[in-house]
Amino acid sequence: MPPSTKSVQVALLAVACAIASGCHRQSVQAAPPETSSSPTETAQPAPAQPSGTEGQPPTAGAEIPPAAPAATIPVPKPVEPKPKPVGPPAPPPEATAPKPAPPQITVRISPADEAQLKAKTQKAVAEAQANLHKADGRQLSDSQRDMIEKIQSFIAQAREAGELPDWSRASILAEKARLLSIELANSL
Repeated sequence: MPPSTKSVQVALLAVACAIASGCHRQSVQAAPPETSSSPTETAQPAPAQPSGTEGQPPTAGAEIPPAAPAATIPVPKPVEPKPKPVGPPAPPPEATAPKPAPPQITVRISPADEAQLKAKTQKAVAEAQANLHKADGRQLSDSQRDMIEKIQSFIAQAREAGELPDWSRASILAEKARLLSIELANSL
């Protein structure tokens, strides 16, 4: 079956359009790797075609100018890791002696004031314990049981502070226990 004249015309028209569009001038060529050490080398612009020939297909005898060499991107050399200095191995960390406890900072008080704080502490602890005994044998709520634990903790801390002797701290802790025990006794 012979090709129709219309299909031949379409094919010729496509070839003519391809030639006229200048596809032959837009070919990409890779530049060979250069061995020069100049990293700032730039591409040279392609020579311009004589005026009046742009957009026209080349003639049979015309030469296509060679493509300009492409710009090369310098590739940095890989950085070699520096060798670590070789020497004797580091000694293992020695076990250090345990650090002493930090010093207790206490307020210097006179012997008379110390005796007064000691008496005040003992009185507050005695009152807190008396109020705790009021709760013995009673049905207690969760909040009341929690309050009893706090009172007992304050009493224990007050006794520890009295053994140091830090009577100002002991007095404060005993007073907290006493106030909570009054609240407990009122809630029974």
